[in-house]
Amino acid sequence: MKLTLICALLFACGLLAGMRWASIAGKHSPAAVEMHAPGSTDAFAEWQTLTKAKSGGDEASRARLAAQMARLDGFKAWQAIVLARSRPKLADVEALARRWTSRNGREAVEFGLGITDPILRGAFLSVALSRWFGREAETMLAWLRSRPDRQQLVTRITQLEYMDFLPQDAAALGHLAALYEGGPLNAPYSNHVLHVWRHANQREAATAWLRQQPASFERDLAWRSIATEMAHTDPQAAASLAAEVSDESLRRQVTSTAAAFLARRNPADAFAFASSLPEGKDRTTAWQSVLGTWALDDPSAAVDYLRQNTNSITVEMIQPLTRQWSLTQPAELLRVVQNMQGADEARVSIVRNVISEWRRQSSDQARQWLQSHDASWLPEADLKSLQRTVDQPISLGSGGRTVQGRRFWFGG
Repeated sequence: MKLTLICALLFACGLLAGMRWASIAGKHSPAAVEMHAPGSTDAFAEWQTLTKAKSGGDEASRARLAAQMARLDGFKAWQAIVLARSRPKLADVEALARRWTSRNGREAVEFGLGITDPILRGAFLSVALSRWFGREAETMLAWLRSRPDRQQLVTRITQLEYMDFLPQDAAALGHLAALYEGGPLNAPYSNHVLHVWRHANQREAATAWLRQQPASFERDLAWRSIATEMAHTDPQAAASLAAEVSDESLRRQVTSTAAAFLARRNPADAFAFASSLPEGKDRTTAWQSVLGTWALDDPSAAVDYLRQNTNSITVEMIQPLTRQWSLTQPAELLRVVQNMQGADEARVSIVRNVISEWRRQSSDQARQWLQSHDASWLPEADLKSLQRTVDQPISLGSGGRTVQGRRFWFGG
């Protein structure tokens, strides 16, 4: 009887010790984990066979097996990966982190914090922290608040890893704001705001949340993204969002994009919108956006508009827009440019740009124009220079391409 009791006590002690060791294994460093023997499951055995091969196995097979091992036992999977090569592949480390986090986010992150190699630790934590946040934002944020290295950990989080898991609703936007609160960098939430806004039942909530955020470049990026998306179906509404944007450059992009989509519907309305903007860069850029879009859609009508307004439109205003006409109506454009207001320097610059494009389309036609009466108004020195340009062979590094049926040229 005594012998039976002693054996029972020894068994109980061994069981408790085993349980204690299992709890320690969840906390000790990867260096200690590496002392354990690999698992004997099929995934671990297949991994050993694969990595012993001279090639080390293909990336897809390695990623598949790393994920399978992590699902079975993350600690043993880490051991198998670090023992497989003198330096583990980062792709294997990331695959392990992804699967491990899907099973137990906190366990994966706390393990990653103990990895001694800084490069491997960074790769593992970037995936594990991001995925844990995407899957269990509230739990992860609660854990993060108590960390003295909070800001350092936040900088490792990447959108690419959490975007597919974070819910597409306004609550998730609140989690993003909490994640980056007080950090040195603006929260990279603009893409997620757009994803949420794309859900019709979340649009009002997304824009309301965005208006509550402190002014920042990132907030302006979010407004620009929404305005750009909205411009496809409601350019007037998109234009109204410019008032939400504080950054001058981004605000100008909003009004310019809205103007372009208005021009696709009605150029006259688009010009009226551009004229309604405050005088300055915003108005000029929107006007150029309207004219440039019109020139793409209907170059003949657009050049007629220039011809009818040579007293008010200067060569400086159209200088950035002449490429499309150079490809479709170079001679007509040059006749109009001759009679427009503006500095001769800008006028000659337009001619140079047009001739440069024209000669790639047809050097004979460009040469004939320079030899005709239409080019007689050019200063003699400029005319000779342009003739030399046309006579030069076209670089083999240049060639033609088409995009949606429109030809353009690239330089080598």
